[in-house]
Amino acid sequence: MQRKLTTSRSAASSVAIGDLALASAGTQATLASSSYHRHPPEAAIDGSKHTYWLTTGCFPQTLCLSFATRVQVHKVRMVMRGVREFVIERSEEAAPFGGFVPVMSLSHLPEREGRLQVETHDVNRAAARHLRLVILDSWEPFVSVHSLSVHGTVAREE
Repeated sequence: MQRKLTTSRSAASSVAIGDLALASAGTQATLASSSYHRHPPEAAIDGSKHTYWLTTGCFPQTLCLSFATRVQVHKVRMVMRGVREFVIERSEEAAPFGGFVPVMSLSHLPEREGRLQVETHDVNRAAARHLRLVILDSWEPFVSVHSLSVHGTVAREE
C-alpha cells in the first residue's frame, strides 16, 4: 500500500508534511554499501510491509536517501532486524558524496532474537538534502531494514 504525501498551503509557499522518505514522494535510495537483487536498497522506502533491504555481513553498512528537495527532518522511524548500533547523518550538499554530519546515534540496542526492531527518534528539525543511515554493528550476520520513514516538512527556499 502506497502512502501519499499530504500538502497544506501557506501564504508564503506550499509545505509538504508526512513521510518524506517514500519513493512516491520523489526520494531515491542513491547510495548503498550492499545490494541483493531480491532485497534491494529501494525496498526500505517503497512503502510496502512485505519488502526490505538486506545487507551483506560486513559492517559498517550504509544507505543514503536523497530527497526531491531540501527538507526539515522532524522525526526518523526505522523498522529493522538485527541492528546493534547505528548513526543517522544529514547533508545539505547538492550531491550525496560529502558534507555529512551526525544527527543522532544509538548504540547497544537490545537483542530482539530475530524480531523486528522499531526505533523512532526526534531529530530537532534538521535541514537535509540527503539522509544517511550507517549501521555500525549488528547482532546477526545480516541486517534487514524494512522501512526508513522521515517525517517533516519541505524546507522553504530562502
